[in-house]
This record gives sequence, C-alpha cells and structure tokens, in this order.
Amino acid sequence: MGIQKTTILKAQEIMEKYGLKPRDTIHSATAIENRITIIKL
Repeated sequence: MGIQKTTILKAQEIMEKYGLKPRDTIHSATAIENRITIIKL
C-alpha cells in the first residue's frame, strides 16, 4: 500500500502545528483526507 504526497504534506503540517510524532501524523492525515472522524482500536 502506498501513500500519497498530499498525505505526507498534510502530516508534516500537523506535525509542525501540534508537535505530534510522525507515525501519529500519518494516521491523522490519512483520516482527515478520507473524512474519517472516529478511529476505534
């Protein structure tokens, strides 16, 4: 499974704004781009 450049750019933006770890920002950016509002474990 690949990742889009837009997702990476969004993740970077989130990391800079909120100081999250890279892995967390990838999850967040992916959720935002796919309009996912709830992540269940």
